[in-house]
Amino acid sequence: MTYAKIIDRYNIEPAPPVKVTDAGLTVNYNSEANAEQLLADGYMPVTWAAQAAAPWDVVVYAAHAGQIVQGYEDMPLEQYRAQRIAEIQAEAGRRIEALKTGFSMPEIETRDMQATGARTLQVDPAANTPESQFVRDIAATIGIPVEALCERILANVAPANTATAKIIGDQNRLEMAAHAAITHEELAAIAWPEETTEEQ
Repeated sequence: MTYAKIIDRYNIEPAPPVKVTDAGLTVNYNSEANAEQLLADGYMPVTWAAQAAAPWDVVVYAAHAGQIVQGYEDMPLEQYRAQRIAEIQAEAGRRIEALKTGFSMPEIETRDMQATGARTLQVDPAANTPESQFVRDIAATIGIPVEALCERILANVAPANTATAKIIGDQNRLEMAAHAAITHEELAAIAWPEETTEEQ
């Protein structure tokens, strides 16, 4: 049995396991064996409700017949909307981060520079831009032809760009649906599509 005090409609303060008084320490203060003292100190037994029926349910507490009774109420629609949009954005971030798997941080941070240099060199092998020289330096260090490295770079960049565009598109589509929703059920039904091979 849990004993607690009501702080407000949405919060309770459980009895501490140890109580400090001028007389010393009371260990296991929050146990059923101390029920009489707990009641005298203003704590009440808590009756827990069943599991929340919906993802937008919010826990609430009320005093009734000497007990604290836990219940649920609907989260305000706008609060739930903000929560769902935050969840959509978090999932977009997770999927974008997943695209970086298998690549080092330097590779990720210079991906755009490498891609620009590779495209430039494919058009003009004699190009002398910072990006094209960067690609030449990498190729020289690896010991492979510049043309081969350009193909390798662009082969990695193309699917990543496609996957990134899809993630951003899905994110915006889902956020638009969240803004348009008029019920809790509509907000709860908004879901990301299954990840593609490129996204995983």
